[in-house]
Amino acid sequence: MTAEDLLAIKFIGDPQISPDGNRIAYVEVRIEKNKDEKAPKADEYVYRSNIWLAAADGGEPRQFTFGTGKDQHPRWSPDGKRLAFVSDRAEKNQIWLIDLAGGEARQLTKLKVGASNPVWSPDGTKIAFVARTDAEDEAELLSGAAAPKAEKPKKSDVRVIDSLRYKADGTGFLDGKHAHVWVIDVASGKAAQLTFGDRDDASPTWTADSKAIIFSSYRGPEPDFALKNDLWIVPVEGGEPKLLVECPGPAGEAAVSPDGSTVAYLGHDQHAAGATNTGLWLAPVSGGCGRLISGEFDRSLGGGIMGDCRPATGTGGARPTWAPDGKSIYYLAADHGANILYRFSVDGGQPEPVIGGPGRTIDAFSMSADGRRVAFVAETPDHPTELFIRDEHGRELRLTKANDALLAEVETVAPTRLSFKGADGWDIEGWLMKPAGYEEGKKYPLVLEVHGGPHGDYGYGFFHEFQYLAAQGWGVLYINPRGSSSYGEAFTYGCIGKWGDEVMADLMRGLDHAIAEHAWIDRDRLAVTGGSYGGYMTNWIVTHTDRFKAAATQRCLSNCYSFFGTSDIGWFFTERELQGNPWDNEERLMALSPIRYVKNVRTPLLILHSERDYRCPIEQAEQMFAALKCLRRETEFVRFPDESHDLSRTGKPAHRLERLQRIAGWFAKYI
Repeated sequence: MTAEDLLAIKFIGDPQISPDGNRIAYVEVRIEKNKDEKAPKADEYVYRSNIWLAAADGGEPRQFTFGTGKDQHPRWSPDGKRLAFVSDRAEKNQIWLIDLAGGEARQLTKLKVGASNPVWSPDGTKIAFVARTDAEDEAELLSGAAAPKAEKPKKSDVRVIDSLRYKADGTGFLDGKHAHVWVIDVASGKAAQLTFGDRDDASPTWTADSKAIIFSSYRGPEPDFALKNDLWIVPVEGGEPKLLVECPGPAGEAAVSPDGSTVAYLGHDQHAAGATNTGLWLAPVSGGCGRLISGEFDRSLGGGIMGDCRPATGTGGARPTWAPDGKSIYYLAADHGANILYRFSVDGGQPEPVIGGPGRTIDAFSMSADGRRVAFVAETPDHPTELFIRDEHGRELRLTKANDALLAEVETVAPTRLSFKGADGWDIEGWLMKPAGYEEGKKYPLVLEVHGGPHGDYGYGFFHEFQYLAAQGWGVLYINPRGSSSYGEAFTYGCIGKWGDEVMADLMRGLDHAIAEHAWIDRDRLAVTGGSYGGYMTNWIVTHTDRFKAAATQRCLSNCYSFFGTSDIGWFFTERELQGNPWDNEERLMALSPIRYVKNVRTPLLILHSERDYRCPIEQAEQMFAALKCLRRETEFVRFPDESHDLSRTGKPAHRLERLQRIAGWFAKYI
């Protein structure tokens, strides 16, 4: 497996089964050579995505939409005769319609602000969607005409900030626009905005009678500080939204029961801060209090197993899915490194696992109207995403072979699961990959990978990065220390306020366990790397031990004190995760900052960071680099322009390749 093999991987996602269960629409993302010969090297390759169709009983899938843009988010009409999808083929993302009988796609929305997230009304006459507008946009859209250009004063390029939420990773500086709910008549093409104001509205869903739309939003005082959403309802004909369910924490992804009486949604009450399990709740559509039905299930709904070869076009399965009889609800949750599809009874109790388990992870799903078939996307550590279907008898059929040709040409490595006791007696899980071409009796170097989050999760996801490192002759060890999220709420909470020594102890015990159990690991040739919180831990490790001969810290955090005010989430994340703020807890924040201990570093440290990373701003890397250079330590600083925090997953393909090559090159230089 080479770095360049990333270019051949197909990313399969967002499976949407037709109402009759006979066909599945899904998204295939691929990387192509840029046809613009004048494009800079960073844009040598580009992502393309199209909608594909697969027959539920097998056969060769066929490409359904074409072009050089990005088609995504396919959604079936209730009668199964048409697909709505989102495409940038008209520059801005707009909603398009295409007939399953054939013919060209028809552009439905034509808003200058674009459109996303289409949701069909149950009667098939309308589509709800989301568009981002500000007061000026709304005035133009409502009047039907833009103001004369002469009347518009020239705008200053000076930014005046009066909100804490003024920037967001992957978006940049916010433009004052807010996401609002819209509706469009499919026949006439007439669109109407239903919600307004300086708050964001998300995740619209229809009531069963097609007369109103339920959405999530916070519309109370001090929106900067509200880490929550409530459920609201607005008539499709317009009018003032009404509060449907007041929620104690974040809530959304609502879905109405088949009989129209009950709304299911995801949320939690924040009792364990960012480590709180996301649960499944029910409330009357007529309004009232929510009831948690997943309380006996000590896992967080939504999954979250990490990987680096998934489409960035939406995962599908984002909403709870009701059984046709209204007695149960289906949704994903992560358990011991695997996303599993569970069935929850509306009466509560422990859910029943339906699809999944050790060895693979389910990324997305959808269910036929009669509940007899489930389409889903799954992956394993040695095979990227593919599309599957499962029938009512539990029989599964793989419908795509998108990555078989590549995997027939390259060697991939399946990991071995490890289990050991971490610090304080925690039961810890991890996975170990042998080097590609492993030969019995030889010694091999090992790289320890540390995940981000901190409440992320390694498991049975596919990592091209891990396969590439194994192909370079390295063993790869990846561990879920305390703080990981598929082992119960207490385990997830285990790293709150304890980011440094305690988590490092779990990781080092895992490393020691692997070395003791596997004689091929050369204890004198070890490297460590990780991104985000994994970058923080890489910094922490090299400032507290010299056992690693090389290290690469990626999109890191090095100074918790400055992170508070520079990160897009620092102002609340620091207090929730580290239990401190700069004005009352300076010593605590600095004690948990790797920069305080930087003089201890003897390990050659490669620092990789994106210049438009607003989650862990690049000043975090700059501090680490400046300190190491002043201390005359071995270091190198690699900056990626025009990239966000998600460089390793969704960054420009050319940058992703160079990132991998530089990490491998750094390790090879020192080991």
